[in-house]
Amino acid sequence: MAYPGSDNQVRFTLNDEEIRRRQEYRSSHPATWNFRDVLSQVLRQGAQRLLVEAIEVEEFLAEHAGQRGEAGRQRVVRNGNCPSARFRPASAVSP
Repeated sequence: MAYPGSDNQVRFTLNDEEIRRRQEYRSSHPATWNFRDVLSQVLRQGAQRLLVEAIEVEEFLAEHAGQRGEAGRQRVVRNGNCPSARFRPASAVSP
């Protein structure tokens, strides 16, 4: 990482003493680290559920892709296939 206007690069490395100090801090403050572990676990479980649901949706779409209604249209279609819109901040909108 370099700071603007500087040719010096900053490198972050931990020596053995710093690692030992951080490990001691973690063991003496378990509530803080326990909260982080629980939060990480909740986030991980949520992400896993989203992935499972996305896979199930893909399987459902693949199973029903060939089905047609009375008018000959496909019964099950995917939504959200529009081209992405260009973002414009409110300040750029002219009256």
